[in-house]
Amino acid sequence: MPPNSEFVSFSGLQNCLSLALFVFIRDPYSCVPLFSDSNAKSLPTLCRLLTADCTTEKDTVSEERPSYPWSDPSPNSLSMMSCHLLCFPFALEVPDETMAKVLQMYRSCDIVSQLLQLALALPLCLLELPLSLLCHLLLSDPGHSVPCFTTAAEACGFFLPPAKMGQNDDRDQSQSGNARGCDETGQPSKRTASSLLAAFLQSEALSSSAVELISLVSQTARFLLLPPFSILYVDPSLLRLALTHTDDRVRAATCSLLGNLNPLVPQSHCDPPLLPLFHDMIGQLHGPCLAVRRAACRAVGNWLGLVGQDSRDGSELTKEAGGSFTAEAKTKAGEKTASARPSGEDSASLSKARVEQEVDRWAESVQGAAPVLLPLLRDPDPLIRRHCCAALGNIAAINGGGVMLLQCDALNLLLQITCVDPQNAVRQAALTSLCLFSQQDILRQALVSLDAEEKLRHVSQNTSLACQCSRLMNKLWPTLNPQQGRVPHSAVTE
Repeated sequence: MPPNSEFVSFSGLQNCLSLALFVFIRDPYSCVPLFSDSNAKSLPTLCRLLTADCTTEKDTVSEERPSYPWSDPSPNSLSMMSCHLLCFPFALEVPDETMAKVLQMYRSCDIVSQLLQLALALPLCLLELPLSLLCHLLLSDPGHSVPCFTTAAEACGFFLPPAKMGQNDDRDQSQSGNARGCDETGQPSKRTASSLLAAFLQSEALSSSAVELISLVSQTARFLLLPPFSILYVDPSLLRLALTHTDDRVRAATCSLLGNLNPLVPQSHCDPPLLPLFHDMIGQLHGPCLAVRRAACRAVGNWLGLVGQDSRDGSELTKEAGGSFTAEAKTKAGEKTASARPSGEDSASLSKARVEQEVDRWAESVQGAAPVLLPLLRDPDPLIRRHCCAALGNIAAINGGGVMLLQCDALNLLLQITCVDPQNAVRQAALTSLCLFSQQDILRQALVSLDAEEKLRHVSQNTSLACQCSRLMNKLWPTLNPQQGRVPHSAVTE
């Protein structure tokens, strides 16, 4: 309910929150006891004030009475100052036990759904703060916050495709400066993730809000484990636009989001194709921004892993890769999103045919990723080199990928990385990809011709890689028939 002006004035509440902000800025850690003590009333009070602007405006419209002073949100409104105060614990270094108490208090107040309500009502220029707080909650307490967020988002249609009549309302708002968009009947239009992103991308001043929104969806997708685009719908054309944004943070956040989504689950016929998004991410691999290159390389590798698993139906290859994409993750993702898929034999057959057709298109298109990825093996950033090694390993599972790897000399380069890279984690990733290669005869023979066994013997002196090196050397010389000769001593299993 809105603040009761008969007992406390707007100025009184505003002054009280302003004083609290002043004190917390001077002494940030003074807020911790107020937010962690279950007997304190400060947090429930702030939560009530969090949506005071939204609630008051709703009452004002429905009851046709004069607007209260706080019904026109501004940076100094009750909602915004409450949101500011609620952000403080996440900016501090506090013990895990104390943070657990803080999060428990936040859970009891149902802050996540209220923040989403706030994001659906405030002017665009004020959305960065509530979106940022939502991101902090989902990152710090995903087990509770993500289900709360997805439930609230489903209830308000936050991830539904924008209605044709209202999909440009927020965009018009960002250009005209109106407080809220309205549809043709004069009623407030319903916001969606797509409509908000479209509006944010229209203005450089709203770039930070775009980053927070994309990060919010990305963290949700990461918890859900490779959900399809249809579950957390954001217009793919807007994501392509975000990948061309001048702000590096927007591009990096978009690549991170794409790396947490599954592009191969059948989409509706009216949705735009997702393959162009893959090509757009490829275009981000060699940009000047480190964060963008990291996120793009990880996303490209994840999508290559999905294509490889579906095209070969070789979940064991993916399990051996040991990267962020695993068959288990895909299985869990399928369990979480099963309700969104078609049911019935006809629908299942249609979906299967569409999946096979889509996988074939992807397999044909993504083979060209290998030559673009190879230069990243020399990137100065070790995390990018690790992602690149994993991505090249995923290409081997794609139909025709082995031939492409041979043509661009990827095996020789990965073998060099295994031997000489200064970072042990990078050498481990390269060795894992070589193990994947050894499962295909054409690639195994190529490794033998490169004298991989002798080179790996030197690498195996590193105790952390010795076991895997021995395993790979054994795979290079499979058991031969008596007529073919004796297996070399180095290939004997342990």
